[in-house]
Amino acid sequence: MKVKDAPDATYSFSAQGGNATENFRLSIGHRKTMGTSIGIDYEMTSGAFDYKKIAGKVELSTSTRVANSIQNGQFESSAYFAAPQMTRIFMPAVFQPFNADGTPNINLQTSIFNTVYVARNNIQKADATRALSNSTFGYNFNDNLKFTSTYSLDYNITNSHRFEDKNHGGGVSENGYAYQSNRRNLTWALANTLKWSNTFNDVHYVSALARMSFQKNKYDSLSASGENVAADGLFYVGSFNTNETGYGGFSDWKELGYLALVDYAYDDKYVANLSWRRDGSSRFAKDYRFGDFWSVGLAWNIDEEDFLADSDIINTLKIRASTGETGQNSVAINSYQSLFGYGGSYGDNGAVAPSSFGNAILSWEKQTISDLALDYAILDNRISGSITLFERKSNDLLQSVPLSLTTGHSSQVKNIGEVENKGIEIEISADVIKSDNFSWNIYSNYTNIKNKVTSLAKDADGNDINLDGGLSRTRVGEEIDTWYMRQWAGVNSEDGTPMWYLGADQASDNDMSIVNNWNDANQTPVGKRMPTYTGGLGTRINWGGFYADANFYFSGGNKIWESWASYNQQTGQRSTLSYNGSQKLMERWQKPGDITDVPKMRWSSSATLTGSATSTRFLYDGDYVRLRDLVVGFNIPKDATERLGFDSIQISAKGTNIWTWVKDDDVSFDPEVGFGGGWNIYTPIIKSISLGLNLKF
Repeated sequence: MKVKDAPDATYSFSAQGGNATENFRLSIGHRKTMGTSIGIDYEMTSGAFDYKKIAGKVELSTSTRVANSIQNGQFESSAYFAAPQMTRIFMPAVFQPFNADGTPNINLQTSIFNTVYVARNNIQKADATRALSNSTFGYNFNDNLKFTSTYSLDYNITNSHRFEDKNHGGGVSENGYAYQSNRRNLTWALANTLKWSNTFNDVHYVSALARMSFQKNKYDSLSASGENVAADGLFYVGSFNTNETGYGGFSDWKELGYLALVDYAYDDKYVANLSWRRDGSSRFAKDYRFGDFWSVGLAWNIDEEDFLADSDIINTLKIRASTGETGQNSVAINSYQSLFGYGGSYGDNGAVAPSSFGNAILSWEKQTISDLALDYAILDNRISGSITLFERKSNDLLQSVPLSLTTGHSSQVKNIGEVENKGIEIEISADVIKSDNFSWNIYSNYTNIKNKVTSLAKDADGNDINLDGGLSRTRVGEEIDTWYMRQWAGVNSEDGTPMWYLGADQASDNDMSIVNNWNDANQTPVGKRMPTYTGGLGTRINWGGFYADANFYFSGGNKIWESWASYNQQTGQRSTLSYNGSQKLMERWQKPGDITDVPKMRWSSSATLTGSATSTRFLYDGDYVRLRDLVVGFNIPKDATERLGFDSIQISAKGTNIWTWVKDDDVSFDPEVGFGGGWNIYTPIIKSISLGLNLKF
């Protein structure tokens, strides 16, 4: 299932030329990557052109980028039976991909497919082309006043093709299956800006900016599918003439915005800026489409004061503070409307049914952001950095609120709820050694953040509508999506049965009494889903023409969930009869006195009896450190490159994700999980070693 030493090749060429009034840059590139799992590969071809012309008071520029990518194999994030990474985890070891005579083994006594056969005979392909274009016209009325107009396009077209073979896999029941779709997404935007600036008496700097922006998006899709292929070797929907289906869809949205900015600085010491913007979105009803947002910022460049003018230690010292409000319209199109769906059927006739419960007063989600920061540089700028305290308060959250099913709907989108985020960000960079032929720099950043829900929707009696689930919950006074499950207490050393703690609905009341039945234990808040701290640490060394750069990333303070461990770590039929078992099962309880956290084996599919039901047994500390990049390179001496006809030659070697430290020894998967906090059936993160050659002429 795994491709060892999968190649990844990237080639690029660029050329540029011109002068101060007219210049261009042209580039083309090609990348071909083989995935680390069979049946997965990626290929992209791209090109870009930039041009700029200045003629008197007029400035013209344009930038165009086009890329085409082809991706084969896209089964990710769930238990797709055709996914090679699924086979790695779940395929019983007794089954082999080929029979003794070399023919494919397609008579497996399991629901997992022979993914070697599927990879060779099925199609899962996405062919996408994206074009980006930005063109700008600028006119300088004088040294103080300038008008700029920018028009941009973002065009995406994606063709998808899926074919499932009739002999084995997902297409058997349909005697072959084919699906094709075409999706087009176009966004165009126009922004007109007028900026004025001037300096009075050499100490008063004033600038003002006014901007109008508009953007429009339209999206349409067309797809078709069919079953029951007439003969082998046919892959497209036109050859699948049974149970043919077709679907077409269209959506669009618009946004209009106005912005005003005013900046003032006195003698480069004291700075103030004000902004106001008015944004409108077609995602909201007519009377609620526009929102007004603002910001205020102040700064004091202390190093410009007379008492620091001659300082040999302090080079930069600045205090800055700001507060303001922004808006979010991240809600599905037409959420403000109550809609009917027309895609159903009744007695072979078209059917109409309510599909959504709209909210006519839906409007912008708001976020108030405040920060206080200190920027500094000392010792001839050899040590520099910043410290920032921040607070973000989100209110009128756009969220789906549960409804009584007697309404005919399960939920409705509302502006309701408040969340608060507070934290600190620290950045520092230091030139440890700095000489003509050798330099060593260390740089780092660190962020600590805490979030808390301060308000939720309420029911008719005025009580909070808690968002509780089988894995997590969101309640007032707690973090968003706090892990909420029964607590694992281990294995009874006398009889090998699983145990849990009694627990409690509130962490402060947590009862650590042992219970022997999963149903007797209470769901308890047991940890944070999102990291409380993240950061990076890097170092760079230059010595003559040699250089080395290492970048570490770290994250932690959260818990991560192994979503599928209840299958391959179940001490029962799931791991022995239906699917493959994890090596962890070798640590199972076998006799009285055994100390282990893996229960005894049972001939049962019950998750509760085998201890694999949802609990903290498969919830781990999420802290980790990763060497994200390690680069070593050499710049060929200039006299040698010139003899070869080049301006410069650089060779390099780069390692990506080549080392990871994990705090919790029980974490057997990659700790860098998504926002949901749980590991799913992803292709393992790529560890790569690449060689580079950069020629400039």
